[in-house]
Amino acid sequence: MVVERFVLESTDGPQEHARTACPRGHRFVASIEALTRRSPGSVADAQPMRIMLLCSAFNGLTQRVWIELRAAGHEVSSWRVTMRRSERRWRRPHPTW
Repeated sequence: MVVERFVLESTDGPQEHARTACPRGHRFVASIEALTRRSPGSVADAQPMRIMLLCSAFNGLTQRVWIELRAAGHEVSSWRVTMRRSERRWRRPHPTW
């Protein structure tokens, strides 16, 4: 969900950005171009894929990957992997994604 739209200055001129939030309260900022553009390597006939994104935290880098994959038309689920001593545990923090 888009919470706010605003313009930030850059060396290439003003760039429109959006602050977004997920149902669980995570928030991040991305340029409108990054949210709406197609990946340069995408093919019009390409079939969307179901992708499981494994991460240790849903941080800015992971959010950017998630945005790019969704913008390319893929179905993305994110899973957080935690490692505790000899225990390996998989947890899905965002069941709606």
